[in-house]
Amino acid sequence: MEARRIHRYRDLLPPLPKASRGGQRKWEHWSSTPVLEGVQIGTLLRWARLSIEVRAALRSLGRKPDDALLEAATEFFERARVDGWRQLGHAGFVTSVGFDDHEKQILDNRHYMWVACEGVCAAVSLARALRDDGASEGEVEHYEHCYRSWLDFINDELIVRPGQWLHVLSFDNQVTEESTPRSGDIAWAIQTVLIGRIPMWPPFASAISRGLLDHPEEAPTDRRSWVPFRRRH
Repeated sequence: MEARRIHRYRDLLPPLPKASRGGQRKWEHWSSTPVLEGVQIGTLLRWARLSIEVRAALRSLGRKPDDALLEAATEFFERARVDGWRQLGHAGFVTSVGFDDHEKQILDNRHYMWVACEGVCAAVSLARALRDDGASEGEVEHYEHCYRSWLDFINDELIVRPGQWLHVLSFDNQVTEESTPRSGDIAWAIQTVLIGRIPMWPPFASAISRGLLDHPEEAPTDRRSWVPFRRRH
């Protein structure tokens, strides 16, 4: 029944435009949502963080930590770091790279604020996961280095004054017409400066509302954090 419903809604939408050559993004002609092409560096970093959050959530239920989730998070993180960071000789993450030749083909070389934020959050998440598993400081050092480097980039290039972060920079970190700070970026900024001060689970807003700010190693073991995910009849 659900499959038929989704199929019915899909048929109401006009077809997506075909991708143009040269990696340029196209726009859906029923909305202003961009259709991004290639491998999105920020999305890889986000999935690294989310994998660790799911792992922490399962641990809160008393389950054994899933090594597959940690492995996936590590691979997402490293792929994004190698393909996205400091390309073309300048600090910052490029936005997207090609699927087939991702190490050489850069589809969008702009440095978005939200991608750097996801990088910081992913580094903190992986460092926390390893420490929770009893890893040595030497094993965590790589992620600590990435965290400091990417936070320095945000501080040096993106923050123009307290509470105001640039939306995007050119590949060589120059301000452009698109750089104007946007209200939609506030969530990423808040998450970036606070993620090291809360547990990996429960979700961000829930952790703060439950008084877990500055108690990053005290994740609750009760099931209250799972309430939003309960099945409603």
